[in-house]
Amino acid sequence: MDKDTSCNVYTFSDSRLTWFSQDISVYYWTYYKKSGVDKKTEVNGADFESGEKCTQEDSIAASYEKGLVMNYTGGMCGYKFQISNADTYYDNTFKVMKDGASNLLLGAAVAISAILAF
Repeated sequence: MDKDTSCNVYTFSDSRLTWFSQDISVYYWTYYKKSGVDKKTEVNGADFESGEKCTQEDSIAASYEKGLVMNYTGGMCGYKFQISNADTYYDNTFKVMKDGASNLLLGAAVAISAILAF
């Protein structure tokens, strides 16, 4: 991320963000599909802004806590994150992760423990 800038990131599934610098701040909005829009309809970031398929749950952004898992539920478009870098001297980075990998790992651990029990 460039110095003293911000960017928007859209996610469409369970997700979380991480970063190392104290100069990064993140806020988010939750978006849901509008009434009458089929829940199976695919959306993209432009749909968040156009207002045709998606609507904001709240017009005021909520502060995001680093590493917090954001759970995607049926009827959602997803989340819009605004990520800001306050450091004017250093290009900070952040990571957006789809949070399904931890569920897969847990499932594998349960399967292995079941096999070892016999």
